[in-house]
Amino acid sequence: MKNYIDTIGNFFKTSKEEILKKIKFYNQDAEESQIRSWEKIIEDLKNSSFLRDLDPSVIIAIEYQLVVDNMAADIILAGYDLKKKKNVLIIEVKEWNDEYILNTSFSNYRENERQLHPQIQVNRHKTAFKNYLNIGSNYKVNAVVLAKNVTNHGIMKLIEKNKDKNSSDILCYTKLDTLLASYGNTFIYGDKEMQNNLENAFYKPARDIIESMSDIVKKEEGFILTSEQQEAMNKIIASIETGKKIIQVDGCAGSGKTAILINLYVSLLNNNKFANKTVLFCSGAQNTALYRSLYPNGEHLFSYSFSISKKLNNSKEEYIVIMDEAQHNEKGVISSLLKDNVTLILAYDKYQAIIATNAIEELEQLEDNPNYCQIYLNKTVRFNNSIHFISNVKNLLTGDKNIKKDDKFEFKVLSNIKEVSDKAREIAFSKPNDTFATIGLLSNDHDKIQEFINHENSIFFTRWNYKEECRWIPYINEKNYLSKNNGKIWVGTWWMPGLDVDYVLVIVGPDAKLTKDGIRAIPDKMAEYNMIISIANKLRFFSEVAVYKNGYPQKLDNPRTVRKILDYVATHPHIKGNFEKELNILIRNNYYVMFTRARKGCYVYFMNDETKDPS
Repeated sequence: MKNYIDTIGNFFKTSKEEILKKIKFYNQDAEESQIRSWEKIIEDLKNSSFLRDLDPSVIIAIEYQLVVDNMAADIILAGYDLKKKKNVLIIEVKEWNDEYILNTSFSNYRENERQLHPQIQVNRHKTAFKNYLNIGSNYKVNAVVLAKNVTNHGIMKLIEKNKDKNSSDILCYTKLDTLLASYGNTFIYGDKEMQNNLENAFYKPARDIIESMSDIVKKEEGFILTSEQQEAMNKIIASIETGKKIIQVDGCAGSGKTAILINLYVSLLNNNKFANKTVLFCSGAQNTALYRSLYPNGEHLFSYSFSISKKLNNSKEEYIVIMDEAQHNEKGVISSLLKDNVTLILAYDKYQAIIATNAIEELEQLEDNPNYCQIYLNKTVRFNNSIHFISNVKNLLTGDKNIKKDDKFEFKVLSNIKEVSDKAREIAFSKPNDTFATIGLLSNDHDKIQEFINHENSIFFTRWNYKEECRWIPYINEKNYLSKNNGKIWVGTWWMPGLDVDYVLVIVGPDAKLTKDGIRAIPDKMAEYNMIISIANKLRFFSEVAVYKNGYPQKLDNPRTVRKILDYVATHPHIKGNFEKELNILIRNNYYVMFTRARKGCYVYFMNDETKDPS
């Protein structure tokens, strides 16, 4: 990390000039005003009687870089409390006076014409430390503002000018010793390990989407948006204010669409300009049931798109509907939301449409609406800032195994079952603090799966029960994989948009094969029946092949229906070409989703790989 960081004991032994020299070395583009500010901070710290009385092993850092959009914390204190828990205090220092506060217009974001409010600023430092540093989750983090030249009246005015409810509880102080005394029991001692951790901390891609859905329940902005994402959010809000009714956020997997929507939802709820509107969040049909089970206190906040449509039918309220994974809707659902009293904000990626009866065509038709506005995200952030990963995935799925490597993200195609097992063991054993998911196997070829996964000496096992993902996802997030299930690793036979892990191992089973022309479906081996059934619906021959369970006239018999679909296609040559084209798109999209779930590394094994060198 670029910063000055040392023990308090060494801080007092080191001259102001030497400390300043080190900070300037790491910040060679610093302006004179910044340097003067650091110099003043060092002087104030050295003059603090309370700081001098702390245990000399407590850690102090000045201008601590937080690796998110050039963020740096003015002062950080780190140490153990009486219960031996790790604590960090982040202090944002302002050399302001009452007159400056009274005459300054503050903002929730950095803007040319307005000053970012310090409570919001230090609260984002807190979020950056906890959620974007690899060590952050191990610490209890507090954040405060120190405005040394301000009176108590000025502090009250400063707090009044903060319109962001999420940061309104950040405490503001006018005296350093008073501030430090408030946290005296937090920093009993430090140690070399803590100092090393702070010195060697590195960027961790943002927390996973499933966890971050709790922000909606708590009404907190849980993400530090990148410049591109923040600009996109500002454009959405500006578009709403100017009367746009359809705002579309488009971008590939990992570009931050969901992060924007979560922060946007919270921001709109806390913005008085939209107090007369009801804001609804639709998380995407594939995920909503899980979010409702994980966050029962906020179950009502996660709406299904079809239920939103019913809710709006006879209502005269003004609504803002935020819809993630919009591509998953069936035809007509989105159109039903296009009402005068509704502003619709949509996020989607056509490569993540995983059934044929999707909303892609409907979404594209919205572009002709005069109230339409599109915002496109060009960058990806999930994959540890890798610039090659998405193009590598798309190339692989079209048959090109020439993978461009970088030091940000490891992407590798494995050659055999031994490599698969070895890689799974390596990740589970050597990265105990990282999440790891092994997924795939959408196949009904049970004999082959049994041989591959569940044989006596295998490291893997599977479960096929209904709604098993509601148990599998907590298993992934709990980690410690080798200490459970007799040391075997659970292969998830279910994937889910929104699942983010550090490492993913994808086994492409007998349902597909990799050819020189790309990934191709093997229909009679597929167990993801909804894909095949959706194509029959799209091509309009479903009614001729549907088979229902005996005694349940509305309950579809999926295996028998799929068997009839495949027989129908085989005997209707004019349908076969379109059917195969649709199915190959869907199998590609399904595996695209699986490949793009990881933040640090993705490993893929094709059980059927026609591109292998025979030698």
